[in-house]
Amino acid sequence: MYGLSESIKAGVVNSGRGPGFGTLLPLQLIAQLGPALIVDVGAAFGHTVRVSLDANPAARVIAYEPFEGNLALLRAAAQDDPRLTVRPVAVTDRAGTARFDVPWVVDAARAAQGFPRGSSVAGKIARNGSLHVETVRLDQDIAEHVDFLKLDVQGGELAALEGAEALMAGAGIDYIYIEFNGNWRVLRFLARHGYVLFDSVYLAWPHRWLKWPVPAWPPGTPRPLSTGVTAKRVWPPMPFRGLMLYCLWFALLRGFVCGLQTDLICVHESKRAQFALLIRDMQLAASARRQAKAETAKGDTC
Repeated sequence: MYGLSESIKAGVVNSGRGPGFGTLLPLQLIAQLGPALIVDVGAAFGHTVRVSLDANPAARVIAYEPFEGNLALLRAAAQDDPRLTVRPVAVTDRAGTARFDVPWVVDAARAAQGFPRGSSVAGKIARNGSLHVETVRLDQDIAEHVDFLKLDVQGGELAALEGAEALMAGAGIDYIYIEFNGNWRVLRFLARHGYVLFDSVYLAWPHRWLKWPVPAWPPGTPRPLSTGVTAKRVWPPMPFRGLMLYCLWFALLRGFVCGLQTDLICVHESKRAQFALLIRDMQLAASARRQAKAETAKGDTC
């Protein structure tokens, strides 16, 4: 059990499977932050914004999103909620302008699955992009302490982190929740800046070219994506936890087995003990639920 902060190791990707890190952990963490500042980079159509403010009504959110197809939804939400500030810009390592590519948007078929039509989670800074957007560095745009930073910018995570370096060193960022696709330099940057790392439940989908089915990794729960693909929530075998070997193994799985990504939960060293207590409380609560379920099942058979 991760009951003590000493159980959390630096310089590796700690496994989130034991504590049961799925999609609920960030919300449970956010709920305990009190009057926090949450920064959502790559806010898309605002799902993380909504669930974060529901989990922590005392929080404020700054949402960064440059794509007009998403901005209409975010701006409508901001009109009804003074806790939300929308920044219609892209976040990277330099202020100015950049080309931006949106390879697809949600069509009628995907909208039928509950995704907002005309929105997209696929937008990214790209040399061949047909759109031009304003760009900012986080450390030039924010001058206050950030409690929770979410980063989902389709491969631009390292540049966004580099653009927040002075903010990390100054006012500080306690927790970072970042989409991870195997970039070794992202892990090295985070470790160098004092973060301990956890993986969370992975998303896996059939290989783009080989078309092999996703292996029968547990739990295998399906999750429809706005791309039109149905992924599975899984815990693949990860025998290597050192940063470089973890990335090599990750690349091997992505190259020859299936599409794969995870979200890393990055905890600043100063919050290690607090985070360990959160994990302990989660495990105790889960144990109590299992015990209550077992007692209920036992009573039903009597």
